Amino acid sequence: MRDAYQRIQAAGGQVVAVTMGSPAQAADFRQRLKLPCSCLADPQRIAYQAWQIPLAGVSQVAGLRVWAPAMRALVRGGAGLPVGDVRQLQGAFLVDTSGVVRQALRGQHSADVATVEQLLKWLATRQPG
Repeated sequence: MRDAYQRIQAAGGQVVAVTMGSPAQAADFRQRLKLPCSCLADPQRIAYQAWQIPLAGVSQVAGLRVWAPAMRALVRGGAGLPVGDVRQLQGAFLVDTSGVVRQALRGQHSADVATVEQLLKWLATRQPG
């Protein structure tokens, strides 16, 4: 997201990252990765539950389809020690200015993450509102 932040903003989007760490850990995460977006802390996973982002089973965290993306993340240097519940999957949402969720991706396994291209496509096809 860091590298595509300006493209997402130019398309009319705003990025907010939510982590399971403490506020200090979220601030460190943002600084360490040089993230230009807001990074919010949710150590009790209240937002994850409200957005209905599921917890993973063992195969969803350590299964075969997770290995290749995990190795790519390690090579890029984008992986660190997990914070919070490693079973917590991630999500991405397109919410309009009225607060209506227009698009949602709730991860099906730990490597199931919205791509920049997917987010830009969502923004390009969004409805006004």
